[in-house]
This record gives sequence, C-alpha cells and structure tokens, in this order.
Amino acid sequence: MTVTGCRVRVSLRGEITARQADSLAAQLCALVQDGCRHLTVDLSEVTYLARDSAGVFFGTLRALRAVGGSLAVRGACPRTAATLHCLGIGRLAD
Repeated sequence: MTVTGCRVRVSLRGEITARQADSLAAQLCALVQDGCRHLTVDLSEVTYLARDSAGVFFGTLRALRAVGGSLAVRGACPRTAATLHCLGIGRLAD
C-alpha cells in the first residue's frame, strides 16, 4: 500500500473469492474512514476475481463518492476486466 496524503494505492494479488470479500470490503472502507479520498486498486497480480466478490468495489465507490472521492481500478487482466465489465463497473478499470 502506498499513501500520499489523501491518495492511497493498494495492490492486491492472488485470488479474490467470496471468502475474502468481507475482509477486503472492511479494509477498503477503513481506508476511507481514515481519510483516503482517492483510491487506486492495482489488480495486476490478481489471478481470479469472483463475481460475488467484485461487489466490494461498489461499496467502496459508494463510500468514496459520499466524501467527494474517487476510485480507480488498474492493471486488471482480461478475465478480471471482463468480470468488472459484466457487473457494470468496468469503467473504473484501465
């Protein structure tokens, strides 16, 4: 994780399944509560993103928008990007 003022860059790796979704959601929302206003999530090392876990980004985006912030998702492989696009949040990705 890289923190620069109110900007945070988080790098995720491995598989993100429903099992990890609640923990990840809590961690990302905690960043917003701690003052993060612009969050970039790097998925370049994510090998699998389950559809039901991708919803984590909806909650994070909602929390950031409530405080005038933004969310960007970068580095998604084609499979992960396709999952994001299917859920309607592909515009956040590269």
